[in-house]
Amino acid sequence: MSVSPWFKCYPDQFILGMENLDTDEQAFYNQIVMRMYHAGDAIYVDDRTIARWCNSNARKWNRVRQSLLDKGRIVEVPGGGIVDERALEEMHTYCRESSAKVPERVRERIAKLYALFAKDTEKNCETASENPIKSVPLLEERKKKELPPDGALALDRLRAVIGEGGSLRTELDRLEDAVAGWCSEHDAFVVSSKFSRNHFQEKLRAPLRDLGLSITCPEQQSHKPREHKRPAVIIPINGGRSNEALTEGERA
Repeated sequence: MSVSPWFKCYPDQFILGMENLDTDEQAFYNQIVMRMYHAGDAIYVDDRTIARWCNSNARKWNRVRQSLLDKGRIVEVPGGGIVDERALEEMHTYCRESSAKVPERVRERIAKLYALFAKDTEKNCETASENPIKSVPLLEERKKKELPPDGALALDRLRAVIGEGGSLRTELDRLEDAVAGWCSEHDAFVVSSKFSRNHFQEKLRAPLRDLGLSITCPEQQSHKPREHKRPAVIIPINGGRSNEALTEGERA
């Protein structure tokens, strides 16, 4: 039984979630997310069943499964199930905010799954005794802390300017998840794609401009501007007059 017959879908986040996934990975990932929402539970089915969802075979699904695990799109849970952590978080939030609309057994099931991802928010680490799962957001948090000192300082300045709450803070949180590095030459945060760069550059335009910061991507960094050759300048001989127009004295 599903938590709700509908769920919120943010196109920009959907597109970001599809980045770096090939066609097969996108197809299986979409099936997993949609069927999680439909079932109100983790996916507990055999490989052949999941393969049939995409008119494929178990061998291809096993390859895609490992790739989605490596890329952090899905997570394995005890009992052989798989979940998309973002979908699970959305369902848990809906159960908490609209408990009267969700059957008790469904709320308990979602709460039990969500407890596997419990985090110590003060220490920003997994609760080792209660959480046997490697939580993807925490891995991303570790990656974010690997920014060089000037990049980390720029991020702190951006946080201070934006403050807490509001749509800008939401976009900043998404940017922090998407940041893959720092370009000190241009005072720019590095994200994975042109789409991410354009999205965050537009959403955070004002605070980035005020701090003299920008956002770049590997494609932009590797792009070398074309060398524009200056057109050849033709200098006419004898002021542009033909030899026939010259006087005898000038020709001499």
